[in-house]
Amino acid sequence: MNSSPIEADLDLPICATCGAQFDELPSVCSICLDDRQWVPIGGSIWTSLRQLRDSGRTIVFKEDAVDPDMTWLVTSPPLAIAQSPLLVKTPSGWLMIECCPFVSAEAVAEVSKRVADSGLPFLGIALSHPHWYNSGTVWARALGCKIYASALDKEWWVRRSSVDEVVEWWDGPTKKLGEHATMVLCGGSCVTHVERPTRGGFLACADTIMIGWSSRVRSVSFMYSYPNHIPLAPPAILTIWNAVRGYSFEDAYGAWPERRLVGGARDTVLQGVKKMIVDEGHKIEAFQVEE
Repeated sequence: MNSSPIEADLDLPICATCGAQFDELPSVCSICLDDRQWVPIGGSIWTSLRQLRDSGRTIVFKEDAVDPDMTWLVTSPPLAIAQSPLLVKTPSGWLMIECCPFVSAEAVAEVSKRVADSGLPFLGIALSHPHWYNSGTVWARALGCKIYASALDKEWWVRRSSVDEVVEWWDGPTKKLGEHATMVLCGGSCVTHVERPTRGGFLACADTIMIGWSSRVRSVSFMYSYPNHIPLAPPAILTIWNAVRGYSFEDAYGAWPERRLVGGARDTVLQGVKKMIVDEGHKIEAFQVEE
């Protein structure tokens, strides 16, 4: 594990809107051109690791308030869609779930120290879908690990020079990472299920299952595009639910520290599935929602 890959890629272009890092500067960000994302009116805005570092960006390690084996890596001030990876220690090893566009030598050193001090292996980085690919190449090279992502999204890996070097593109419905973590394909995106010896399982669901902000009103939603306000149709919502319903999970975490369901998460997700189908104007009886 070392920081030299950061230095090598300091000046590569990063889209300030979505966080994607490219080998060369394109005329427009291809991730943002997709109808699930958006391009600013004036065109793509670009930055780099060097510019972000020199402007004072840092990565803050925010320990989870409930689970001592979970830590959020929060970029300050926020960048792009404020992606915040989740660093998780499982009984069989460490896992980083998602990536963020900014990478610092200090953050790499801190992750490396925690892994080394534990005596457990670093299992790799689990990425749910292309909005979290961002600076994955730099993270993987610096941490000396593999990235795991669904082969269905291989075309969206915009660091083409590293597409088969740092990523293991897996096929099928699931991918095991060690003994306690499983990536689960949910149609066009993935979630990661983690088994824990104490609190029971949890889902790391990024925005595949979008957890509401409120700690008082527990809610989830399912969208094709969040910035463009395009909801998922009921069959796609049911694809997500059917992919995860066989797993036991007490808690669920989005890709931001504030978006979380602590306790009773599985039932909240199930009720959210039913509510969204009804709110879209459909009769729930028309769909087979297996519990």
